[in-house]
Amino acid sequence: MLRQVVPVRGSIVGHCYYDATERDLSVGAEDKAEGSRAGDVAKYISLGNQSSAVLYIRMLMPHYAQIVEAYLDLWCVVAGNNGVRAVFAPVDGLTPVALLSDQIDEMWRRLYGKSDSIKAENGRIRIAGLNMKPVIPERTRESELMALVLAFDTPPHSFKLERLNLLLGTEILV
Repeated sequence: MLRQVVPVRGSIVGHCYYDATERDLSVGAEDKAEGSRAGDVAKYISLGNQSSAVLYIRMLMPHYAQIVEAYLDLWCVVAGNNGVRAVFAPVDGLTPVALLSDQIDEMWRRLYGKSDSIKAENGRIRIAGLNMKPVIPERTRESELMALVLAFDTPPHSFKLERLNLLLGTEILV
């Protein structure tokens, strides 16, 4: 038997993937007939202020395959030179497990090699192809979800999530 890596997209809970969502999250977060959806990104696609510096976005794990690769693309708008660190948290049932600041710091150092956050340039944060595999939680029987954690230096003002794509490589036997 051969092992083969198959790419799949990490699906955001409650988000409808139309063709254009790779480029613009607002397309999938809004239904023309029904209005805004109750998905995990719906509240982040419009320009607004966030009350918390730590945002959780639940994502589905592949059902029958083991994750062997994980790469994150993230584009967002923030006021000033705010910075972000992106890690993953386990989910208990449907609720993301809240991470302590030192847990986020330790995971971020494992990923990024230093504790500095990725800072905004001209009001935008862009992350392309960040290897997230070292901090993907193990799947449990209780939950097939994981939560992307966006930990900002300060609660983001004039915040808008423009693009969020998690490319997962899953291993299958052929």
